[in-house]
Amino acid sequence: MTYFYLFLIFIIFALSSYFIYKKFIPAFFSFIPDSPNTRSSHSKIIPRGGGLIFSLLGLFSLLFSGNLSQLFCMPLAFIGFLDDKLNLSPLFRYFSQIITAVVCLIYSDNILKIFASFSHPFLFSCLYFLFLIVISAIINFSNFMDGIDGLVASCFFIIFGNMILNGEYDLIPVTGALFGFLIWNWTPAKIFMGDIGSTFLGALFAFKIFNLNSLSLFFAYLIVASPLFADALISIIRRFINRQNIFKPHNLHLYQRLYQAGWKHDHISIIYILFTLIFCLTFNIFGFKYLIITFFLMLMTGYYLERKYALPFKRN
Repeated sequence: MTYFYLFLIFIIFALSSYFIYKKFIPAFFSFIPDSPNTRSSHSKIIPRGGGLIFSLLGLFSLLFSGNLSQLFCMPLAFIGFLDDKLNLSPLFRYFSQIITAVVCLIYSDNILKIFASFSHPFLFSCLYFLFLIVISAIINFSNFMDGIDGLVASCFFIIFGNMILNGEYDLIPVTGALFGFLIWNWTPAKIFMGDIGSTFLGALFAFKIFNLNSLSLFFAYLIVASPLFADALISIIRRFINRQNIFKPHNLHLYQRLYQAGWKHDHISIIYILFTLIFCLTFNIFGFKYLIITFFLMLMTGYYLERKYALPFKRN
């Protein structure tokens, strides 16, 4: 399949997604309105659940690929859709994420096989448990970071684009559909992806990286996605150190505290987009070693934004 046809597939799904959203945003507004609350970064009612469309469009990849990753993500996406509508209990949602993580490790087991080749059986069992936590963390972190216009959609667009450049062509339909959604999700957002979208994207990313045949590529993809995941991870660590309930909803992520300090949605999203793009370019041009150097540059930039611009992290 030539690059021209791959690009044509992307354009078809991007345009299809754009016009489907244009047609159905009023229906989402009636069915799943998102009213502002104390943790919201928006001040008016916006429809959510928009991830339904790009997740369904992504299933068209099954027509030219035998990879079932996106199909296996759909049950979790369905739970996310129910949560958008009914506000399911956190315990039920986490249980569904663990089930998805187990399926991920059963189906996408290449990374597990690499570790099994040089690990003691007991150590391998510990790694299996650790990977379950990592996958559920990726799913949750994707959800946690979906708090301002365009942030998660644009970062995952670059993350999946990087994977496509490295041969994961079955991601083209969902990436094109995600681009069509992003046009409507960019500030001022006309629709949010909701839990159905953020958990689907996180689960799909987990399925793809655990099915890789290379540890260096596994860690490279994680670093490319680190502008999203590092913010959420650092927030959890800081809350744990400050003896806060890490399972309780909050608005202490760096992106949230930048917004509270007066930054606009697009300015914050662009910061995360730029670093995700820099990681993508660094990896594809210079390789893994320079990617690690760039990662520490990102941490330094985050620390600078934390100290110079963001509202202080609330202590218990």
